Amino acid sequence: MFDFKNPNTPFIEDGTVVEHGGFQYTITTGQYLYIVRDDRGEIVARVSQTGSPFGGFDWAEGVEMVEDAIKRVTEEKNYV
Repeated sequence: MFDFKNPNTPFIEDGTVVEHGGFQYTITTGQYLYIVRDDRGEIVARVSQTGSPFGGFDWAEGVEMVEDAIKRVTEEKNYV
């Protein structure tokens, strides 16, 4: 798991910056979404804060989905 600013709760603070695999990502929040932008400001993922977009209310799952998205995007960038 990434080291987010508030590790005792399964919630990512607005404006959190994560460095992974040589890339930097900024996570903003709004309307129950996490929006992940790369170092160029491009949106690389939109993730429901409550996990599954189909009515789930699992905040920890939402954080895990952000982590998975960052890992996936980083892997894709490393292959380009």
